Order: sequence, then C-alpha cells, then structure tokens
Amino acid sequence: MKLLLVLVVLGIAVGGFFLLKPASEVGKEVASIYVLAVLEPNILVKQGNQAEFIEITKSRRVKAGDEIKTSSTGRASLLYPNGDITNIDRDSHLKIKTLEKSGDQSALTLLVGSVLAKVRHALGAGDYYRIETQNSVASVRGTIFAVKFKENKSSVLVLENKVLVSAVDPKTGEVIEDHGMVEVESGEKTEVKSDYLPSRDYPLEAKLLTKEDISEEFIEESLDQEDIKKEKVREIFEKIRELLPSARPSLRFKDFVSEEMEDEEKKDLEIKTEEKLEEPVLTPTVLPRLTVAPKPTATLSPAPLVPSQTLEPIRETIKETLTLTPVATPLSTPTPTPSPSPILIQTSLISITPKTIELSTEKQEIVLNGRKLTGTKKVFIGDLEAKFFVLDESTVFATVPAELKAGAHSVGIISAGGENLRLDNILTVR
Repeated sequence: MKLLLVLVVLGIAVGGFFLLKPASEVGKEVASIYVLAVLEPNILVKQGNQAEFIEITKSRRVKAGDEIKTSSTGRASLLYPNGDITNIDRDSHLKIKTLEKSGDQSALTLLVGSVLAKVRHALGAGDYYRIETQNSVASVRGTIFAVKFKENKSSVLVLENKVLVSAVDPKTGEVIEDHGMVEVESGEKTEVKSDYLPSRDYPLEAKLLTKEDISEEFIEESLDQEDIKKEKVREIFEKIRELLPSARPSLRFKDFVSEEMEDEEKKDLEIKTEEKLEEPVLTPTVLPRLTVAPKPTATLSPAPLVPSQTLEPIRETIKETLTLTPVATPLSTPTPTPSPSPILIQTSLISITPKTIELSTEKQEIVLNGRKLTGTKKVFIGDLEAKFFVLDESTVFATVPAELKAGAHSVGIISAGGENLRLDNILTVR
C-alpha cells in the first residue's frame, strides 16, 4: 500500500501579511478568471471536458478541472485575481481541483514536479489554499513556499513566515500528533518520504535550507522584484550564499487578461472541434434531363446530268483543291495551377510586463511579448538603448537603464529584418 502522508502547512505571520488587492480596473467581471501565463514554451493544457492535451503558445484562461503539463523546457505561472501566484516548474503535471472567490479558495493537485506558491493575500475565515501531492497536502495562509514531489518524496521549503507540517497515518486517516508534527520557520525545510512514517525513533524534523536548495534554478526563476524586497527572503540568501538572485519582473494578473487571450482560446477550441468532425456524406444531385431539338434535314434536289467532256475540267479543279498543304496547329499550353502562398508570420510587439515600475538603483527587468522576436538586434526603452536577451520567439527580457527618468516611456525593438517596432508610452516609471 502506498503511503498517504498529509502535510498541513499553516502560515503564521511574522509581523503582518503583505496584502495585495486586485487593481481597481480588475472588476467583478474578472473575479472568476484565472490566467495561465506561458513563461517558456511547450505548455500543454487539458480542459475538463476534453480528452486530450493541446499545446498553447500564449497565456490563456483556466478553471477548475483543467490540467497543466510542462515539458523539459516549459515553465508557466498560474495567476489569481487576488494577487496570489503559483509558479510551475519544468517537467511538472498539475491539476486544478478548486478555484473560487478570486483565488481565496484554491486547491491544486501536484501529480509530479515542483511548484512555488506566493500567497500574498491574507485569507479570511473559510478561505484556503492547498497544494496536494500523491502523499501530501500543504495548506497555507500568507507565505512563500515551495512543494516538490518526486520519487515518492514530498519536500516543503519555506522562504517567508512559518508553517506547520503534519503527517497523517494513511490507514486511519488520523494526524500523527506524536512525533509527526513540526513547525518549519523561514529558512527551513522538511521532507516526508513514503517509505518512512514519522515515529518515536524517526520524528518529523525541520532542517536548515542549504545553498543547494535556494540555488535551484526553479527557485531563482520564481522570485521576482517584490519577493527580493522582503526582508526575510533577503536574509536567507545573504546568510546562506551571500548573493541575491536577479530581480525579475513581477507578474501581474491584470497584464495577462486581454481580448487576445480570449481569441486564442476560441481558435484552440475550433481546431479541436474540426479534428473530431467526420467526413461529410455527399448526396448526389439529380440534374434535369435536357431535351435536344432535332436539327432540320436538308432536302436534296437531283442534279442535272452533265456531259462527260464538260466534267473533265471540273475533275482537274477538284484534284487541285484536294491537294492540301499541311499546316502545323499550335498546341495549347496548359495553365499552371498556382501553389498556395505560405502563411508568413510577421514580427510584432504585443505587450510588456510589468507596465509600471518604481525608480530604483537596483537592477530591474521588463518582459517584452510578441511574435517572431528571435534575432532581435536592439531594444529601446524611451530614448535609451537597453541590454536584453531573447528567451524564445515570443519573449525578450530587457534590463531597464539605470538613467531612465520618471514618466511614460515607449518601448521598441529593431527586429532581425531591420523593422522598427514600438509600443508608445506603455511603460510608466514612478
């Protein structure tokens, strides 16, 4: 029997919660919208009513019952209207069990892989945020933590606040209160293995995070500017490895809710529907029978008899007439059938994330989203040229120049083909 372990992780605030309210422009009409943001390509989604996974290339809406898979190169984030974020690592498989109340009631099942949760919204009475695995359940209230499930082992790493981890006996369903509970503080971790149930001899314990733990690529990629600003998070990195990760742009829910995302959903559904349609049965059409009128027959009158001597010159004339010179008839040249022109995807710059940043002496980045961005030659923020790197054909990371002043600025690129593409006054610096 497989061991069923339940990790009950209760966030205990240290000095208060970081409350992030939805922006005023995100009204009631988007309260039930949850966005899956594609950070790196090769993301598969299976909606609750679909039998197969389909690949998505841009962000889209998701709901309870949907499943998400990432490949060895794919990475995504689940964004909530209340500001919470669940980052999904490569080679992961996640199912959405519950999504209610703008994200205040959320339950996710991690079938394999890793996730990093940022519960920035202080949950109220009756609210919950859970991440389940095959042998664990992690419940939180206002914290930053990671859950990994690989090879029948669940790990919980805490970067902010405190969590209470409890193991459950799979045979009785009861929490193992003796030796099966431990409080894990910021900068600590705990592990529960399917092969070992906590006991008197092997109690569940918290251990300090190691340099290897916080140096994992997924951990660094999941932390953004707001996370690095948190005192507890900075203390962990400065104490363990003396080097802070690069401050990545903060993902904001409102930046990913757009009509373009809704149009992409419709296209995906139309394609999926067309694949399932059967070949149409052709019914032969009976054409009306045509009646052809008979041609009139000419009436021949008998010709008068002509004397033989009179017929001789006529015969010679007929001979000359019948001796024809062959004339070459030109053959018609068949008209070639034109081949369908290939559909060319034009280079385009669609949006940036975030659209508002604060003046800071620290390194800041923005994400440029578009199409066919591979080979980008230059990136401009305002009138200043910015350092950048191309992640894939739809994503470019650009470093905000330190000398950029407050105000509204345009963001543009010089494409591989030399095109000058620009989004006017899209970035606000405060």
